[in-house]
Amino acid sequence: MPFEVGEVAFTCDGKPLLDPVERTVAKALFFYGGGQGTFEMEVDEHDTPVRLNITWSSPAGPESPVVGTYLSQIFSNRYILVTKRVDGSVTRIRHDPDPTLTRLIPANYADGPGRIMPLTVFRQQTSTNGRPDGTD
Repeated sequence: MPFEVGEVAFTCDGKPLLDPVERTVAKALFFYGGGQGTFEMEVDEHDTPVRLNITWSSPAGPESPVVGTYLSQIFSNRYILVTKRVDGSVTRIRHDPDPTLTRLIPANYADGPGRIMPLTVFRQQTSTNGRPDGTD
């Protein structure tokens, strides 16, 4: 039964995500990161839907300490959604990826106070001396 969405709230371990970065990351993980979920519809005394509760877990499962996904998986899932139909037939050959996904999580994310989502951010960069150990 369709109903109008009045409000969407993202939480992590029951705590509301108020930070814009965390909300953006949560949306990307929910829509494109894979995973599994449970859906619970709350209805009033007339069986009219009043609230839909969705609990979403990591692709690794709800008990896993791995809470997210890889950025490459988000890119792949978005590409598939815009280039294929549900039956697998191809609708487009080419799609330019959204460049904002590479900046989804700022490099200084972990330094921010009050972070709710336990995210791990890795930075890969070239060595200044040409070798990973810094020797020539």
